[in-house]
Amino acid sequence: MFIDSEENSNAGTGFLHDDGYSNHPGFIGALTRGTWLGDIITPGDNEEIRYQGELNAQKSACNYSAGDSCADLEECRKYFQGIYNANTGNSRTPKRKRKAANYHRSKVVGYMSARDCDGGTSAIDIAQEETWQSNENATQAAEDASAAIAQAAADATAAIKAAQQDAIIKVEQEKLKNAQNIQALENTAQIRQEAADAQKLSDDKKNKMMMYGGGAVGIILLVLILNK
Repeated sequence: MFIDSEENSNAGTGFLHDDGYSNHPGFIGALTRGTWLGDIITPGDNEEIRYQGELNAQKSACNYSAGDSCADLEECRKYFQGIYNANTGNSRTPKRKRKAANYHRSKVVGYMSARDCDGGTSAIDIAQEETWQSNENATQAAEDASAAIAQAAADATAAIKAAQQDAIIKVEQEKLKNAQNIQALENTAQIRQEAADAQKLSDDKKNKMMMYGGGAVGIILLVLILNK
């Protein structure tokens, strides 16, 4: 376990933290907070400001939460452990970095213990992964079913359109056939009518010729009689 027992000195700054007084830095505080002058006049406050900045910077570099997986928590634990191990000096900067890293590392280790992490895995992670995979499978199955239904509907629509088109073609073919039959009947009737008209004309000619012939015979007979 890594323990940093450093405590920031608050000497000369007690009046700023007294519950009976305001924590507002005031004019002088505004000039000294985070500056070299503040390191002389209010070193404890300045160091606290820098420490909070280091805390935030490390957390931003490897953000973590209680709901993270063991693998993510283990990654952050190694990151903070690396910062702690790399800052071995006793000046304010490495001590500040070690303190912030140890704070974050301790929180990460606590989260890992709560999740029963064994390195980068845990039963919770496995269960969550199985649940996620099951949900993914169910989602995929639903999408596949939806796609199948959509395809079946599209196929049915296409089949209906094809049947309708076939029916239209058959109706048009039947209309054409009927029209051809009607035309054939009309042509036959016309041919018969023309034949009947021709026959009538022929008969009329024969009748006229017979009539003309009979008249000629009568005239010849009359002439013969008169010549006697």
